[in-house]
Amino acid sequence: MTRIKPDFFSSRSSNRQFLIYKTDSEQQYEKTKGRPSDDVNRLTKIFPDILIGKNFVDHTMEGLNSSAEFGAMVVRIDELNQNGETPGNDREADFIIEVAKTINTICKSENGMWGKLGKNMFGCFFPGKNEILTLELAGTIQNSLAELRKETVSIGVAYHPITDFLRDQVLDNALKALDHAAFFGPGSTVSFDAVSLNISGDKMYQNGDIDGAIKEFKAALLLDSSNVNVHNSLGVCYGVSDEYERALEAFEEAIRIDPDETMALYNAGLVNMLVGNQDKALEYFLDADCKEADVFEVALQIGRLYLEMKDSEKGKAFIEKAIKIKPESGFGYRYLGECYTALKKTDEAISAYKVAI
Repeated sequence: MTRIKPDFFSSRSSNRQFLIYKTDSEQQYEKTKGRPSDDVNRLTKIFPDILIGKNFVDHTMEGLNSSAEFGAMVVRIDELNQNGETPGNDREADFIIEVAKTINTICKSENGMWGKLGKNMFGCFFPGKNEILTLELAGTIQNSLAELRKETVSIGVAYHPITDFLRDQVLDNALKALDHAAFFGPGSTVSFDAVSLNISGDKMYQNGDIDGAIKEFKAALLLDSSNVNVHNSLGVCYGVSDEYERALEAFEEAIRIDPDETMALYNAGLVNMLVGNQDKALEYFLDADCKEADVFEVALQIGRLYLEMKDSEKGKAFIEKAIKIKPESGFGYRYLGECYTALKKTDEAISAYKVAI
C-alpha cells in the first residue's frame, strides 16, 4: 500500500500545537446532497428480492454465521459529473442499474450476497473468500463496468477474520477502506488496513472524539506496529489529553522506527517543553529543523525556547525564520517583538507588535 503523506497540519485545538498528519478524508458517498436520487422503484422492479440498508446487513450477517472466513466490499458510484458534464436522472439511474446487474452476476457466480446500503452505494459479502480473492472480485466488477460505461465506481474491501475485530465489524471496516480509497481518486479500490484506521482516527480527532481516535490508532497498530504515522497520531491524542508520559512514549517509538520523522521529533520536543525539560526540548526541535528546515512550528518553538533561555539573538534569528515561512503569523511577530524588547530595541519591538496586532 502506498504511504499517504499529506501536508503538515497544526492542531489548533489547544495552544500546544502538536503536529499531526491531516487526512482530509471526507467520505465521498456522504457528499450527495442536492443530486438527483436514484430510482429505487426501478431497482426493485428488476430485483424484487433486493434487501436495502439494515435489513440487508442483518439478513446477511445471519447467513454468515456458519462462515469462518468471508470477504466484504462496499461499492460506491463515483460522481457522475467528474468530467464537468451534467448528469441527468435517466443517465444516473441507468448506471445504478448497470452496477446492480454487474454485482448480481458476480455474486451469483461466486455464491455472494448483495444489497443496497444507501444512496448510490451497494454492499457485497462473499463466504469463504479471503482478502486476495475479494480484491480480485472487486477488480472484476470494475473491469466489467469499464467495458460498458465510462463512469466509475470506487470499492472498499474488508475481510474476516482480522486481528480482534468482530465479524459484525467487517462492513464498517469496508466503509473505512472506501474512505481511504478517496485519496486515490475515482475508480479506486482499497483493502482495509492500518492506514484506513489512521484516516478514521484522524476524522475522530478533528471532530473532538479523542477517546475514539485513540481506539482507532491502537487498532491500527495491531495491524501494523511499524506505522510511524499511527504512533505519532496516538501520541498527539495523549498529548492533548495531558498524558505526557504516554505521549512521549508514542513519539519516541515513532522516532525509533524512523529517526528522520520530523513531526515526531517536533512533538517529542513539545512534550519536553511542556513538562519543563527545556534542554531536551531544544535538542528535539533542532534535530527536527535539521531534518526539515521549512516547518513554521519548529522554527517558532526554537525561537521561543532561546528567548526563554535568555539567548535573544538566537531566538530572534529563528523567529525571523518562522515569519519568513509564514508571514501572516501574528504569533511570530509577537515573539519577534519580545526578542527586540529583550535586546532593548524599543522601536523595532513596537513595529513588530503593531504588525502582530
